[in-house]
Formats: sequence, structure tokens, C-alpha cells
Amino acid sequence: MSYFTWTLRNFVVEPAAACVISRVDVPNIGDEVHHTGWNACSSCHDKATEKRSHLIVPCLNSDRIYIINVEKPRGIYLQHTIEPSKLHSLNLSFPHTSHCLADGNIMISTLGEANGKPSGNFLLLDGKTFEPKGTWPSDGKTVPFNYDFWYQPRGNIMISTEWGSPNHIKKGSQYKRIRIKSFFHSNLLMLSVESDVLALADKDYRPFVEDYMNKLTYYLNMPNS
Repeated sequence: MSYFTWTLRNFVVEPAAACVISRVDVPNIGDEVHHTGWNACSSCHDKATEKRSHLIVPCLNSDRIYIINVEKPRGIYLQHTIEPSKLHSLNLSFPHTSHCLADGNIMISTLGEANGKPSGNFLLLDGKTFEPKGTWPSDGKTVPFNYDFWYQPRGNIMISTEWGSPNHIKKGSQYKRIRIKSFFHSNLLMLSVESDVLALADKDYRPFVEDYMNKLTYYLNMPNS
């Protein structure tokens, strides 16, 4: 069961503030709803027709993804469900972070293969139908681990971090058996958005970070940035 809440900012009638005005009950148990995201965001700022109308809700344990319609804040509802089998058909599992893209699609980071072994990948959803379109990059390349991510379209850079193996995360910490290098990593991943290329910065990622910060500083100081 998952709850989605909005607050009413009414400074005249105090009891109306910070109250639940709508909720959604999802039908499955054990999903582990995690890092939700919008169907559209600031990267689509120049498209007047785009609006934040749906929440994208990945579930870690079940490999399921819910699409919640929030067009009416007092009447939100579960509009669509992407079942685990659709992710498994792409050899994906453990969907984590959802972000909208400037082209209208939605990207979700995944941490594992269908069998739960570690594999960093990204699922692409159609921003209108909310159906899987495939993985990114399109050439099928993956990285050893994955986690949260964000991108800078004007800088042509995306940064992704790492967590661990879904099979180990789901079991919880078993300290007597832990071998850190076997399922937890601490690399920083730098990815080129336009060229569809993965670049793994392993031991020394400072040059990548410095280059990114230089580009980011340049774009932030541009007129009308």
C-alpha cells in the first residue's frame, strides 16, 4: 500500500493545512515503492503542452512500475501498471530512480539483471503510453553497478552513482558473509547523453568531474541560463 499526499497551504483556516487530500492504494504487497519521479519536468520547459500529470513509481522488490494519474489532486488514481515480466524481458530488475527526459521520454535506472545479479542499466519509457521502449544506451552496453542519476542536457553529461547487487540488498546485511568488493562499489559514472556512450571512471574520476564542473560553470554563466 502506498500513500501520495498533497498539502493545502491555507493560512486563514489553520486546520486545512498539511492534511491528506487524496491517496492511492496499490494492489500488491511487498513492492517496496522507492524513488518516484514526474512524467515531465524542467527539462521540457520550452514545450507548452507538457505538464506534470503523472507520477512514475518504481518498486525495488517486485520490479514493478506504477503510473499514478495526478491531474486532479483530490482524485488521484492508479492509471497503469508495468508488470515485472516486461522488465525481465529486457533483462532488467530493481528499478530505482525515475527522471523525465527533454525529448518527452522517461528514463529509469535499474540495478540488476532479471535474475537479480548486478548490472547497471537504464529503462526507457514512452512518455505518452508509459510502455517500455527499450534500454539506454541502445547498443546494449552496461556498467557493473548503478543507482541514482541526473543529467545536464546543455552540457551533454549525465552522472550516475552506484549501490550494489539486488540479490544481496534484498537479503539485508549479513555481516559474517560480507565481502565488500563482491557486491558494493563506489565508482562515479560519467555518461555522454548525445553520443549514446558509456564511460566508466574507476580509480581516478577527478578529470571527469573537473571537466563537468567547467562545462556547468560555463553554461550557468551564459545569458538567460
